Amino acid sequence: MKTAELVIRDADESFLHDCEALNPVFRRILAARGVQSIDEIDYRLKNIIPLESIRNLSSAADLLTDLIKRNKTILVFGDYDADGATSTAVCMRAFSLMGYGHVNYLMP
Repeated sequence: MKTAELVIRDADESFLHDCEALNPVFRRILAARGVQSIDEIDYRLKNIIPLESIRNLSSAADLLTDLIKRNKTILVFGDYDADGATSTAVCMRAFSLMGYGHVNYLMP
């Protein structure tokens, strides 16, 4: 039987100068993961990337609009990690709420 191995990484907390209010254990975890600023873990909407920076977003919207107008089937392709499963579910739910029923998903 294999025994568990403890992995210890050096974590430079000096970058986290703006995180003094955080629990020290949480600061060490963040530092070990390479987080260098509290801004990197701030997920409020004011920090969302501008839509204009998403490549081909307009083309994707045009494609979806065309498929819906022509009543074609849309395939949502996702994966099994946390964000992949969640985004697949969100897409399926969004199409359902919009009343569009010609949608399937694939998660290999």
